[in-house]
Amino acid sequence: MENKDKILAKLKENELTVKELADNSDFNENEVRTYIHRLIDDKLVENIGKKNRWVIYTAISKEQIPIDNELVDKLVLLMVKAGINSNNYGIDIKEIEIESNIKRLSERGLLG
Repeated sequence: MENKDKILAKLKENELTVKELADNSDFNENEVRTYIHRLIDDKLVENIGKKNRWVIYTAISKEQIPIDNELVDKLVLLMVKAGINSNNYGIDIKEIEIESNIKRLSERGLLG
């Protein structure tokens, strides 16, 4: 498990400050800050307020991750062109469930 994943796992359990994370891990405060900023950049963690002088962080659940509607539109367009829809297979596809597929297709340049 990567170090930032260890920090993320702790933030999935509780809302914590950098100091609390450092006190309850093998990382110092500067290391925790570095991992927190990487997790924020990855949109996996957010700042939710302050406790005294310390910023409180929490993990963002999948339901909170913003969906890029432009990518969803492109994916739907590709599905329509290919004659694919959820009714063909009797399934209900939620936007959040296809996010990783959208990212993969986008990285491959297949979404336009």
